[in-house]
Amino acid sequence: MFSAGSEAGVQVRDDAATGTAVREAPGEGQAVALDPASGALAVVGWDAGAENLALYDPDGTERWRASADFGSGDRATAVGNTLWLYSDAGMWGWTSYDLYAYDLASGAGAALPGAAASFTPGELVTTTGDYDAPVLSAWPSDLW
Repeated sequence: MFSAGSEAGVQVRDDAATGTAVREAPGEGQAVALDPASGALAVVGWDAGAENLALYDPDGTERWRASADFGSGDRATAVGNTLWLYSDAGMWGWTSYDLYAYDLASGAGAALPGAAASFTPGELVTTTGDYDAPVLSAWPSDLW
């Protein structure tokens, strides 16, 4: 459970009802992914622009910042040591061709051609080309 508030940074608190730790990103934006290996939390700022993507360690310490184009319909997932930001099919069936990878350790980023079609163990399948003649490509899901 993540929620936004008014202060910067990531905060960890105990949920009174369940006793579990709740990670929040007050004032930072939308929590989009959690690195299962390290517990780091990726947060995208509400406003697009320079350094609006941040990764926070479990204790709330900022690890790095980068710039990202992330809209309301976009998605994120952490696979291995790579954070993936990608678009999803729109309401009318078209897909935006935005696919970005960020190194969870350093924040270094790379853009890949195409749109994310699926994530499978060890690889990411992308699609390019026309709707009626897609071209599928496989990439390692862990780029770094």
